Amino acid sequence: MQGAWAQPALRGVTSTSSSAGAENPVALYVDGIYQPSMIGSFFDLPDVERIEVLKGPQGTLFGRNATGGAIQIVTQRPKFTSEGQLQASAGYYFGGSAEDSATYQLKGYLTGPFSEKVAGSLTFLVDHTDGYMYDIVRNERDGEIDSLAARGKLLYVVNDDFDLQFSAYYMDRADFANTTPFPFRGNSAAANRPGMVGVVIPTKPWHTAHDTRPEIDMRGIGADLRATWNVPAGTLVSLTGYTKNDNMIHVDTDASYAPPGEPSTQPCFNAFVCVDYIVKNPAESLSQEFNFASRDFGSLNFVAGVFGYWAEQGSFNDINFGTQVRNNTLDTRAYAAYAEATYDVTDRLSAVFGGRYSYEERELWGVTGRNAYPGLVPQTHFGTWNWDAFTPRLALRYALDDATNVYASYSQGFKSGQPNNLGGQQPANPEYLSAYEVGIKSASSLYSLEASAFYYDYTDLQVQSFTGTATLTTNAANAIIYGVDIDGRYRVTDELQARVAVSYIPKASYENYTTASYSGFPRSPSGAMTTIQPADVSGERMIRTPELTVTGQLDYDAELEQGRLRANATVYYSDSYFWELGYRVTTDAYTTVNARLAFQPRGSNVEFALFGKNLTNEAYVQGAVLSNNADMVVFAPPRMVGVSLQYSF
Repeated sequence: MQGAWAQPALRGVTSTSSSAGAENPVALYVDGIYQPSMIGSFFDLPDVERIEVLKGPQGTLFGRNATGGAIQIVTQRPKFTSEGQLQASAGYYFGGSAEDSATYQLKGYLTGPFSEKVAGSLTFLVDHTDGYMYDIVRNERDGEIDSLAARGKLLYVVNDDFDLQFSAYYMDRADFANTTPFPFRGNSAAANRPGMVGVVIPTKPWHTAHDTRPEIDMRGIGADLRATWNVPAGTLVSLTGYTKNDNMIHVDTDASYAPPGEPSTQPCFNAFVCVDYIVKNPAESLSQEFNFASRDFGSLNFVAGVFGYWAEQGSFNDINFGTQVRNNTLDTRAYAAYAEATYDVTDRLSAVFGGRYSYEERELWGVTGRNAYPGLVPQTHFGTWNWDAFTPRLALRYALDDATNVYASYSQGFKSGQPNNLGGQQPANPEYLSAYEVGIKSASSLYSLEASAFYYDYTDLQVQSFTGTATLTTNAANAIIYGVDIDGRYRVTDELQARVAVSYIPKASYENYTTASYSGFPRSPSGAMTTIQPADVSGERMIRTPELTVTGQLDYDAELEQGRLRANATVYYSDSYFWELGYRVTTDAYTTVNARLAFQPRGSNVEFALFGKNLTNEAYVQGAVLSNNADMVVFAPPRMVGVSLQYSF
């Protein structure tokens, strides 16, 4: 996570860009609808059925092209039987330097028929956290969170071969925690600016000090229509999606407090060292996809489709209360056609071959100045750029027996170029990734195992630097990533199941990156760090890429004489990793433990549960916004224990 921007990483592939229209190379979908906005991706979904994580380039089977992978969130389909669930929970944050804080959540799910052909569902979630941070300047609680989400669905089954599903959602989230600044190791320009007096710098995790209150305010709406038609040759699906997000982020980028009076009285304010930064990111998008999955034609079956995507994404930046304003709008038009076929060469050997053609056009408008507010100053047309690419996929799969197969694959990924928000700057070139992978998959009623080894040749990966008042995205020429993934499950008894997942990436380095840019020392006379550019980080490890992560999980589910008892415990370990190219800001190695114990009395519809998160109370860095003003980081929430009551019918 980079401040308010949700940026998942798979096998070292991620994004650091927060410019208007920037998209993640790990694509996110909800019910098949592409979600382009990184800020609008803080989803509160109470009816999640499953989450699918697809690693490696994706683009020959569905949706938007993705360089590093895809995350598919699938919510529950309306049912023709009346049922529902209501859950209330309360928790308590505590531990170390965190402020003791209560958190409450209420969520519900209801589904049922309206007629023989029409069914519907409604879900909602209300969440509140008092705030587990402590403002050491004002001697009060800080970091509260309020969230509201609702989603409705209608399913119309016209006949056995054709149905329509319409969905709409609303979300509203006010978050004072995920951009509240903490200067990593005390590194803030305000503390080093000549003439500054009375500066307050927090020194303990979950402690804060700021001039104006940081905040993320997110509102989003969306709707989609899914039409499914079974025809003699296969299944045709039409997916139409619309999303609109109105997001505001308020960040105090020097991560400190400088008294007294208005911030503009401070000597570093007008020098853009003590920076108060308000970013508004309105975004609106429309996507249309037609996808056809064939039946088996003897030894052959295939998937083919077309995808269109249109978006307008803005970035309105008010720096130091109008001292400088930047206003940008990026229009994106993207079109693609894709296909993938599987041919059974023998009863055991199958060949997969596919490809995708992508065309992208992006147009940037913007203006910078003291009075460059929307509507007051006409925007300048900075340019129109277009890119296209063909990305293939080839694979062989061999079944050792009915339970086990081995495979080898080659695929390419492509991510569109990224125009920079500063007028006159060249856009970052598109990313390309060539992925080689071999693996084994095996499953039975007793166990399941997935293991793979991969090698990525990553070209022109896009990397962002932030000066404190502006962001700039450039390209690292080349990177190499290789490693192994292992995910295994074993049923110890009928009631107890164990899972272990391991990701080991010994190599993830910039092989050729001589034009890097980052903030470092010595400081300038104003107190800000110096921009180091160009810097040669060739051979250095890629940021945000731990070498080893391990997940261990136990799940227990038993029917007792008194009722049903369910318990699970999860242990997660991560190696340390860096957040910036100066290799100064790190997330140190950490281990977290989550656990849940639930009991449902026999014959009852009520379940009682006790749960805990981050029971080890690890204060690890989960996000960062880095500039020449400060190394601003955000810690993951502290230890929390809670209880819940769930009623199902």
